[in-house]
Amino acid sequence: PFPLLSPSSPLPFPLQAEHRSHDDDLAYLETQMSALKAENHELTTALEQAAAVSMRKFLQMGTPAVSKEEADVPYDENSFIPPPHTGEEPHIFEVKEQEEKAVLDATLKSTQKLRESMARLRKLIDDERRKLRELRTQHIASLASRT
Repeated sequence: PFPLLSPSSPLPFPLQAEHRSHDDDLAYLETQMSALKAENHELTTALEQAAAVSMRKFLQMGTPAVSKEEADVPYDENSFIPPPHTGEEPHIFEVKEQEEKAVLDATLKSTQKLRESMARLRKLIDDERRKLRELRTQHIASLASRT
């Protein structure tokens, strides 16, 4: 809706400096957003991996314990059904569960922090766009007052 300012259009010096400052701010915010998007992708990947590990653990823990005779039956490696467990060494699963929970908690905290910083950056970008619109309006008014 607002005409874009061309580099060749004459601007009064204070408006020129303010325009350059807003452009620099927008460039900085855009680089920050791209960095946050990359971090968001990494966190999403980590969250998906944690979910996969959790699901795998759930499937392994979800199969009922079997007797020794049934456990001696060879397990088909190509089967999509998880191998039956004999109920031995439950403390290993508890330790793994605690580790996975710690990783998941850290991932959730990082995700929350990322969302908060993205919201702050969006607000900053909106403020910069509003200021740039005001600057363009002032520029148009100054051009109109010359004629």
